[in-house]
Amino acid sequence: MSTPVVGTRPTKALAWQSESFRPTVRRQHVFQRLMRLREYFELTDPYWAEIVTMQEFFAVAEEYGFETDTARALHVGRTTYVQAIRDGVFTRLVSILQDYDPVDIEGTPGEAKRPLSIEGPIIVGELHCPAIDDAKAIFEAISKRKSNIGVEITAAGIGGGGRTRERVFASGSKMTISAHECAVLCAYLSGYYEIWRHADRKDDLLVLTNVTGVTSLEADRLDNFPDYAESHLCDKPWAYDRFKREIDAGMLVAGREYNEFRTPLTLEHVDHTEWEETYEYSGRWGFDANLDGQALAGGVTYKSTFTTTIKIDVVCPRGFHYISRFRSDQELPQQWAAEPL
Repeated sequence: MSTPVVGTRPTKALAWQSESFRPTVRRQHVFQRLMRLREYFELTDPYWAEIVTMQEFFAVAEEYGFETDTARALHVGRTTYVQAIRDGVFTRLVSILQDYDPVDIEGTPGEAKRPLSIEGPIIVGELHCPAIDDAKAIFEAISKRKSNIGVEITAAGIGGGGRTRERVFASGSKMTISAHECAVLCAYLSGYYEIWRHADRKDDLLVLTNVTGVTSLEADRLDNFPDYAESHLCDKPWAYDRFKREIDAGMLVAGREYNEFRTPLTLEHVDHTEWEETYEYSGRWGFDANLDGQALAGGVTYKSTFTTTIKIDVVCPRGFHYISRFRSDQELPQQWAAEPL
């Protein structure tokens, strides 16, 4: 961050620049930043626009219902973010948050951080292959120097939660899957959440989720993830007819949202594509929390991009009409469908 220009607290603002915790602030929830750093800056200081981004403010308004009128004014251009700060949006937020206190973990006074109860990984990518015998798909990282397959993952707690950006790598530079073995790329999140309770309204609770790290990258069978397998179309016998109807109705754009080709009766075909680093995969992961029998919900949003261009060669057996279906022109291919000629 650049040196802030502050109005009435220059000494503390300069101290903020040298504080050891400054690099970790982005991994804290917006509410925690406000309550922690209000001693360093006046809450109407424009420098808050660098500490809490406008997108984070929008996330707070959407998730918790605070300052929705200000968020609406920003969306339609009736005010600017800096002007909203000068007009006291964070002063009002802090006045609300002062009535909340973190709820300690039972039996551990002074400790409110609850680890994210992640029983499994998040899915940061999918690898698909036509459900035709002898078909296979090869995914390989290509660059000037040989490198392992890796993704850069940005993850944040829902509602202005703390966020992190990490690069994680698989054990090799190539992955191969066969027909009926579509796979997902998985990673694991680390972090914690806190529960804040209103001093007077005991059932008024806020869940603050912070992501502090991302670890590991590995491939696993898509069938091992029931929620994803349910929407998996590669092995569905009716998938080709569905894709064809979407194409005929003009719902898909050739070359951007789908590719279509035929293989000769005598020769197999290798469909070659490359995913640039601009291609994204996005998702949302939710978890359940509980306090005194009251069910609460928290969550994380994330997106991933490959750290290098990925070459994909899909070996398509002869004698079929193939369609590959994309999420969008900037996201990874999702599904394959095929029909005999």
